[in-house]
Amino acid sequence: MNSFDMYIVCACDDGYSVHCGALITSIFENHTHCRIEVFVLTDSISDDNRAKFGLLADRYHQRIDIIAIDKSLFRNLPFGGKFDNISLATYYRLLVASVLPDNLDKVLYLDCDIIVKADLMPLWNIDLNRFAFAAVEDALPHSVEAPKRLDYSALERYYNCGVLLMNLTILREMDFIKCAHSYWNNHLEKIVMHDQDIINALFHGCIKPLSAKWNMMEPFLFKKPWIPHDRLQNIKEGLREPCIIHFTGSMKPWFKESIHPYKNMYWIYRKMSPWKNSPEQRKYQGFRLFKYRVKQLIKQNILPVVGIRKYSFR
Repeated sequence: MNSFDMYIVCACDDGYSVHCGALITSIFENHTHCRIEVFVLTDSISDDNRAKFGLLADRYHQRIDIIAIDKSLFRNLPFGGKFDNISLATYYRLLVASVLPDNLDKVLYLDCDIIVKADLMPLWNIDLNRFAFAAVEDALPHSVEAPKRLDYSALERYYNCGVLLMNLTILREMDFIKCAHSYWNNHLEKIVMHDQDIINALFHGCIKPLSAKWNMMEPFLFKKPWIPHDRLQNIKEGLREPCIIHFTGSMKPWFKESIHPYKNMYWIYRKMSPWKNSPEQRKYQGFRLFKYRVKQLIKQNILPVVGIRKYSFR
């Protein structure tokens, strides 16, 4: 019999441990009423960061297990370069069904650029039944462009995989990692959005749609949200009470230049974590910073304001 109320998995390299720590802190702070086991998939972790994960688990009387991953399994897949906010660790969720204990039939996967701000039990208790995953549809242009690139109907939609409720029974029965490996070997030229493309290509039609409140992505917050018009109601409902904030843009909340409206929430949880003394980072300076902000104003249809401090979010 499982001894925990919920099982959560995330993946990071050593450099992302601080953000993984902020995520886990936000989970534990919002779940003092239940027992949670968190699995951290990583290819490397320093003794210092390992000790901090231990401190975090002890502080909240929860459990964190570190699972070592052989990154050479994914050496031929695209990451970095123009995807400078993506590390090889993003592919590790493909291994979840094969590296987690066999007695688990379900797990909630969360990206590390996420903050949890509400109880996740209503999400956890969703019945997957015949579905391999439950997820939130991705924002434009991915939701329209990706199905065509991956050779399936746009009517079946394209999902963001930063938040995934995973049916491990189905994944094990089909030997998911073997299927994923076969797909990337035969369709490497089609993969743009990393393992998210692989999951959507293999499971389109077998992913249960979730309310946007379970994966409130940055483009959903714009005055004109990046979502097909026929799905705006889902965004409006999610905006009333977002439960999971997903910092999907390249300007993450740990960068000084970030103007995301939930940036302070990230820092609240980070300051509560064992990584509280880690300094804020800079992504751009000088002309690159000016160029970035102008680009955002144009892209998000935001009126210029002297001393820009925040997006024109709804």
